[in-house]
Amino acid sequence: MSHCINCNIAINANQHYNYNVSDMDPDIVAIIEEWIAREILEEDCMCQECIDLIMIELNNRHEGNVVPPERFNNVRRQDLAVFNFRDHVMNINYINLGYSFNEAAAVIDQNELRLIKERCVLFLSEISHEIQKIIPRNLNLLEIIAFFTPDSATSRSSS
Repeated sequence: MSHCINCNIAINANQHYNYNVSDMDPDIVAIIEEWIAREILEEDCMCQECIDLIMIELNNRHEGNVVPPERFNNVRRQDLAVFNFRDHVMNINYINLGYSFNEAAAVIDQNELRLIKERCVLFLSEISHEIQKIIPRNLNLLEIIAFFTPDSATSRSSS
């Protein structure tokens, strides 16, 4: 019987949710290592409840993004129109699609659930690609609109 590295609660070997930490997305591993104050080991596992907490923390840090923001650090503004989102999407096992989705997913076969998540990620990647098509011709307009802040719009001075 193994124990969760976060809460130390025993996890039965045949328990449906027994997550091997070393197989997780690097973003999740970083949070776990931050929480437990050590590097993870090959045999480390986590319980479902702690995985849920990790997902909440990950979503708070990434504001629910499918592509974590730090993966954009080296992307220049002019390269956004050709940035390949599909190459930077988190592992679908660790994307939290929200409470309602998780509630509905509880009664869905795991293979079907994986297909649904893959289609969700594919949809988000495809819509990102479609938005990228219109960025170049609208980027200048978006920059001009940025000057229309509530302060400048309600200002009495003329410029």
